[in-house]
Amino acid sequence: MSRLLSRNYFYFSLVVLAIAVFFACVKKTDEITKPPVTPTDTVAIKPPVKDTSITPPLRCAYSPDYGDTILCGAQSVESNVDYIVTPENYPGNNIGKYVSYPDGLVLDANTGAINVTKSESGMIFHVGFVPRGTTDTCFTKIITSGITYLDGIHILADGDTLAVPVYNGNPNLKPVCGTGGFSTCSFDNATDAGGVNYTCNFKNIKIDTSTGVISLSRSLIAGLFGVLPKNGDQKTATVYYRLNDCSGMALRKMDINISYYMTLSDVPAALINDINTLQQALIKSLFGREGRDMSTNPRPPHIVIVASH
Repeated sequence: MSRLLSRNYFYFSLVVLAIAVFFACVKKTDEITKPPVTPTDTVAIKPPVKDTSITPPLRCAYSPDYGDTILCGAQSVESNVDYIVTPENYPGNNIGKYVSYPDGLVLDANTGAINVTKSESGMIFHVGFVPRGTTDTCFTKIITSGITYLDGIHILADGDTLAVPVYNGNPNLKPVCGTGGFSTCSFDNATDAGGVNYTCNFKNIKIDTSTGVISLSRSLIAGLFGVLPKNGDQKTATVYYRLNDCSGMALRKMDINISYYMTLSDVPAALINDINTLQQALIKSLFGREGRDMSTNPRPPHIVIVASH
């Protein structure tokens, strides 16, 4: 009986050993055939220490952090107090310099402080930090809340008769005011502008005072460029506006350029190229990370009216 038990135990041990060897081989084979796992960058990099004796690492730990992508606040041109935002991860004095593009952002190169009130509103900017002694730049995308108009050529014969304001520099966002947008907006208010001589409508630029939409055809009929418009005629005006957004109906403004040509072939090739460059820059600013070729100034936007092909 004891011999039988010993024999069964021997066989059982062999079975256990065989199973262990089998799984070990399977595991080893599985480890060999599986592709190496790429580690994900989930380690949070702490903000730099505010110590001028520490040289910052050449990484993007120094991307300026302003607490939010959209900068908004008391951006009123009526106020004598500027709304200024500073980076939350300011590394200290003499560590490096701040840069930004495109033009229009009022930025302190030493502290990274942004004067939102004096900066162009309704635009996308890239703010970067360059550590001292290097050329490495870590960029952050920020948006100054507000509206803009897109640079473009409007051919009236094709029914392209409206210049529609774009909110926060993104044409994909819902309408600024009216249906689907803010219930309260104010454009081209004579009191806001400081007198009728400053309003767009006074210059025969027919802008809807509730939505900010400019009717280019009505502007021509009203005499924007006189009774007989000529090729190359141009007008510059300031759009004053208030939005019921995070700015709290603060008064803001922006300049626009409007020019006229009889046919598309009359539009100078250089002007067409400039508009195409600005449109491509907008796409890069929306979907790209840096797009350092955005050296052109998108303000004031240029609206080109063309009567026909």
